[in-house]
Amino acid sequence: MSNARDVSSAGGRPRGPPAGTVRLTVAQALVKTGRLDGDKLPIDLAANAASLGVEVIMSTTAGEFAEALKTAKAADHSIVIYVETDPLIGAPDSESWWDVPVSETSTLDSTQQARKTYDQHKATQKLFL
Repeated sequence: MSNARDVSSAGGRPRGPPAGTVRLTVAQALVKTGRLDGDKLPIDLAANAASLGVEVIMSTTAGEFAEALKTAKAADHSIVIYVETDPLIGAPDSESWWDVPVSETSTLDSTQQARKTYDQHKATQKLFL
């Protein structure tokens, strides 16, 4: 694969993106606040997978991802396809099954109020397409 970077083990040492390029929220402040609001702990998931002996293919574009899938499907061993994402960036509304609105026909006041709130929030949704 020409554009994707292989970060599998080299000489017993995993190669991967610089430490800290992948961040996952951890509960470092849990003792103080009881919430998951601590600093982010840098975890290099690609290097972690490579350290377990798994081949890792990095992809940053749709084309690289498609090539990585072809490579993984043809392989006779485990392969991790690593795609770095930003969990704080919202995804566009797909109007799919997970957009399950509150009932429109309920006679319960609480449900009718919940539907009004849902409709208000739905009207302010941003379209990203």
